[in-house]
Amino acid sequence: MTVELKGRPISRLIPAFRNWQTQECYLIKLRMFFEFCDLGPDEFVAIARSDQGRAEELVTSCILAGREKISGSTIHCFRVALKLLLAMNDCDKLNWVQDQEPVGKSWVDEVLTTPRFPAGGSLGCC
Repeated sequence: MTVELKGRPISRLIPAFRNWQTQECYLIKLRMFFEFCDLGPDEFVAIARSDQGRAEELVTSCILAGREKISGSTIHCFRVALKLLLAMNDCDKLNWVQDQEPVGKSWVDEVLTTPRFPAGGSLGCC
């Protein structure tokens, strides 16, 4: 099903963009989500207002389904687009923490766990 991005939620979202490239990117991500859920923007915003748990289930299921097909940055952009849509429609009450990517080992962990000074505590400069 091809979802048309029309209606009050989209018309309230459009003024948030300063340039058309950002707008187009966000709308692509939203269209992917709405096609996955087989809902329109009006229907999803209504669900987010009336049944927070169901809206969170839809977001989580879309993220889990996309994890194996798309990159983490695409999922992040999708979440940002969806958060903005809900914020611009005064219904951003979803729990976004549970939908985050699991935290794995990163370069920061490597830097913080690597010894910085030689054994004995001498910096060798004094």
